Amino acid sequence: MPKSYKKYLWAFCLSLLITTLCLILIYQLDKNSTVEHKSLPVNTYALFFLSVALIYGLSTILWKYFYSLFGRQRSSQDAFLDMGLIAIGKYLPGKIWGIALRGSFDQNQLKLDKGRILVSGLEQAFSLVMGILIVSALALSTRWTFGWIFGSICVISAYFLALLLLPFLKFILSRIKRIQTDLTMPSVGCRMLLGIGYTLLWLISAAPIVILMQSSLTLSTTELISIAAAFLGSMIAGWLALFAPGGIGVRESVFVILAPDFLSWDEGLYWIALHRGLFTLFDAFFGLLVLSLIAARARTVSLR
Repeated sequence: MPKSYKKYLWAFCLSLLITTLCLILIYQLDKNSTVEHKSLPVNTYALFFLSVALIYGLSTILWKYFYSLFGRQRSSQDAFLDMGLIAIGKYLPGKIWGIALRGSFDQNQLKLDKGRILVSGLEQAFSLVMGILIVSALALSTRWTFGWIFGSICVISAYFLALLLLPFLKFILSRIKRIQTDLTMPSVGCRMLLGIGYTLLWLISAAPIVILMQSSLTLSTTELISIAAAFLGSMIAGWLALFAPGGIGVRESVFVILAPDFLSWDEGLYWIALHRGLFTLFDAFFGLLVLSLIAARARTVSLR
C-alpha cells in the first residue's frame, strides 16, 4: 500500500465509524423517543441535506477568498478538499485539528504549515465574531418590541466589522515573527461583500434545524427565529469547545438551555440530537468523498 494511502486510512475508518454511529442514533431516536412527532417525509431529509450542502458550498467560497487575502492562492478544488478535511478532522480530537488540517493538503501531500494554520484560525475567529453579532440580532428581534430595529443595527455592524477587522489582522501579522504571509487589503466594496457573505453563512446555518422542526411542528415566524437564535448560540458554544470532537455534548447542552419556553427539555434534546445525527452523517460522507479524491490524486502522482 502506498504511503499516501496509509496517511488517510485512519480517516477512512473514522468516517465509517461516524457513519455507523449516526445511523444507530437516528434509528434509536425514531423508534424509542418519547417525544411526540410526525414521521418526517423524504423531501424534508432532502431539503435538510441540500441546506447542509449549501452551507459547505458557501463556506468553500468564503474560505478561498479569505485565503487569497494573505497573498496565497487556493484552487476551487483544493478549497473544496479543505472543507472536507475540516468536516471530518473536527471529530478527532476536536475542531482544533480540523482548523489545522484545512489548507494542509498541498502538492498532493499533507503538510502542516504555521502560516496556513494561522490563516485558517484567523478565518474561523473572524467568522465567530460575525456569528456573535448575528445571534445578538436574532435574539433582540424576538425579545423587544423594536427588536427588528436593533437586530438590523447588529447586522449592519457586522458589515462594518469586516471593514475594521481585516486591517487589524494585518497589524497582528506584522508583529508575528517567522510567519511568511502578506495580507492584501481588498477594496471597501469587497470587504463589504465579505461581511455580507459571512452574515448569510450564519443565517443559512440555522436552516437545517428549522427545516426539521417546521416539517413536524406548527411554528410561527417568531418561534422559528427563537429556535434559530438558540441553535446558533449553541454553535458558538460548540466552536469554543475546541477540543470536544465536533462540539458534541456542548452544543446539545447549550441548545437545550437556550431553547425557547414552548419547547420542553425532552423536545429540545430530541430535535438537536436528530440534527446532530443527520449533520454528522453528511460530514462523514463528505469526508469519505474528499479522502477518496485525495487518495486518487496521490495515486495518480505516484504512477507518473
